[in-house]
Amino acid sequence: MRSKVVATVAVGCGAALGLFTALGPAAAAGGPVAREFSSGIGTYAAPEQITTGPDGALWFTEFLGNRIGRIDSSGQVSEFGNGITPAALPFGITSGPDGALWFTEYAGGRIGRITPDGDVTEFPAGLTPLSEPESIVAGPDGNLWFTERHADQIGRMTPEGQVTEFLTSPGSSPEGIAVGPDHALWFTESSSNRIGRMTTSGKLKEYWKGLSTDSEPYGITAGPDGNLWFTETQGNRIGRITPAGKFHEYSAGIDPKSRPAWITTGSDSQLWFTEKVGNAIMRLDPNTGGITKFAKGISPNATPDGITVGPDQRIWFTELRLDRVARLETERPDETPVPAATAAPAHAAPAPAASPAPVGH
Repeated sequence: MRSKVVATVAVGCGAALGLFTALGPAAAAGGPVAREFSSGIGTYAAPEQITTGPDGALWFTEFLGNRIGRIDSSGQVSEFGNGITPAALPFGITSGPDGALWFTEYAGGRIGRITPDGDVTEFPAGLTPLSEPESIVAGPDGNLWFTERHADQIGRMTPEGQVTEFLTSPGSSPEGIAVGPDHALWFTESSSNRIGRMTTSGKLKEYWKGLSTDSEPYGITAGPDGNLWFTETQGNRIGRITPAGKFHEYSAGIDPKSRPAWITTGSDSQLWFTEKVGNAIMRLDPNTGGITKFAKGISPNATPDGITVGPDQRIWFTELRLDRVARLETERPDETPVPAATAAPAHAAPAPAASPAPVGH
């Protein structure tokens, strides 16, 4: 049943910066210049995930600002907080099948809906308390699918607000989620070190053979080659899994402790991902495994996080620590390639372990 809640925005305080890891200067690298936008974004907003909306603008969550932001191609920003419960911590966001944007409330334990005009509706009913809903995607069945990190569940919500929850393995901590080429939902399990697959009817299968034991899978996206690609934020690698469950891992060119975060497929059929500690945008060629680093124009300590392709076909990303949204400006970069990647050896999956909260990644 639909429930609308109107509330005052709770803005994060200065102490919130202590949650982030201190970073070094931006790495020197060739490539397109990142143009950063900060005007109109509130202080201590902590922009997280970002997606292209049905109105041709970019929409992003403000994790600490407790708002949803909108930025157009000229850099003009609007923020929406009315209707979001205080301290909800908006995290994931996606365009829904109904012409609206849908987002998760990590601390609030709710799913939110916002129209392009900024009208917010919250859906508190049906979710397990303290489930920590994180990433969200529009499914092939016309519903919204999301991860529930603390509850070890995958949630499904109809556009009318009806929720169904499906269990994953205990201690799995589902994080990123994407629709695969097989029309199933694929998701990362950061604590159990696995990749999960769930059909729209809720049938679960998990894969780990061939995935290194120190991986901590995080972001995931459908690739241009019919496979799923994901980041390994602890292992500092990029992984690929076929629909049949076979893994390959790529590490050459990724700096140790760079902590790859979110990943997307670009309009150029390349894989693009953020490095939170590496403070860079990376590109991986799925045909050769070659990785190229782009850091020019990214301010020191920016903490690139969410990433997507904009309506202008450029790469857009959030800068978690500096309260900015940025995009890569040039079409044909002066780029600095790193050596082609090689597949890492197979390892068994580890026993489940505790995983840090998303803002600390």
